[in-house]
Amino acid sequence: MRALSPRLTMLTFVFCTFALGACAGSAQTEPDAPDTFSCGDNNAARFVADGNGAGSLSIANVSYLMSRTATQTGQRYVAVVDPSIVFHDMGATASLTKADGTILPCARFVEDTSPYIVPTGAIREITWQLEDLDGQGIIDRSHLTIRFDTNSRVNGSSGCNSYAGNYTLEGHVLSIGKNLVSTMRACIANSLMEQESRFLALLPQMTSVERSEEGKLILRSPDGRSMTFRPERS
Repeated sequence: MRALSPRLTMLTFVFCTFALGACAGSAQTEPDAPDTFSCGDNNAARFVADGNGAGSLSIANVSYLMSRTATQTGQRYVAVVDPSIVFHDMGATASLTKADGTILPCARFVEDTSPYIVPTGAIREITWQLEDLDGQGIIDRSHLTIRFDTNSRVNGSSGCNSYAGNYTLEGHVLSIGKNLVSTMRACIANSLMEQESRFLALLPQMTSVERSEEGKLILRSPDGRSMTFRPERS
């Protein structure tokens, strides 16, 4: 058999590289489906593996190119620009090591029709401040909150008063008891009193829990009504 001329060899190489991607060896791996994690105290992290030993990590709107390294369990990725940033995916759980050495436990979001279902443990023992009440916003400088304790108690501020009650949470299915108790202080304005009444009336109707990409907590009712919270700033 005659050997290929240097010119033909070069043409073959160019064709294989740019038209086919590769003429020999394994085919390119399709990117993995994105995995979304919630890490630590409301530090939303999004990690995407490309299936070829690399990936990207987004934390608080900052993205890092990640490279997979050897590990005995799961998959471990380090940031190319800063190897002290490490994301370790162990399947059921994951952890994020920040540049300052802080290690944050991460929980994988559950796949569902809603893309950002919040894990149970990621909403408890956090005070959430209301940002939007059923698509109508809230009164400026009003302060309405909710907190889910680990003992199945829910409590918070309805604006003018404090309230408390019981709740259950299984996966993303929420049930808040209709027998909420509240203090009886008067509001300084009728508008605040009306907002408080709407908040307390709507709260027991919420039956599902979601988490947005921005880390906000969204409660929804079966008829499409909603309440949006953000972590309370200290």
